[in-house]
Amino acid sequence: MEVSDFAQWENQVKDTFGHLAGFRIKHSSNRDTPFSKANFFYSGFEFELFGQDVPVTRQNAYLHMLVEQALLNENPDMKNEIRKLKANGLRTEAAFCKVLGLSKKDPYTELLNYGKSRGLIR
Repeated sequence: MEVSDFAQWENQVKDTFGHLAGFRIKHSSNRDTPFSKANFFYSGFEFELFGQDVPVTRQNAYLHMLVEQALLNENPDMKNEIRKLKANGLRTEAAFCKVLGLSKKDPYTELLNYGKSRGLIR
């Protein structure tokens, strides 16, 4: 989500979801860009709400999803391998990097760079 007032966003998220199991909220920064993240469980699923003062279409999480979708569209069989790796504890970006043979040192950056090199994102 694009968020400019973190205090207001965090209060609204707490008011709406704070009663749910596993609720936690974190405010930090990534590469000098502040963000807020809320996690909780609902109806057997874990949710993560992510807010940053950056348009959604420029946020790394969105760009990761574009790259991942394009790769899965090119190779649908990759989905099963990614799911197995995630079931064994890897995060999505790390699982894609493993399948693609990319360095897992910083899978978030590696996946973005790969997507850019392939023309999947700008």
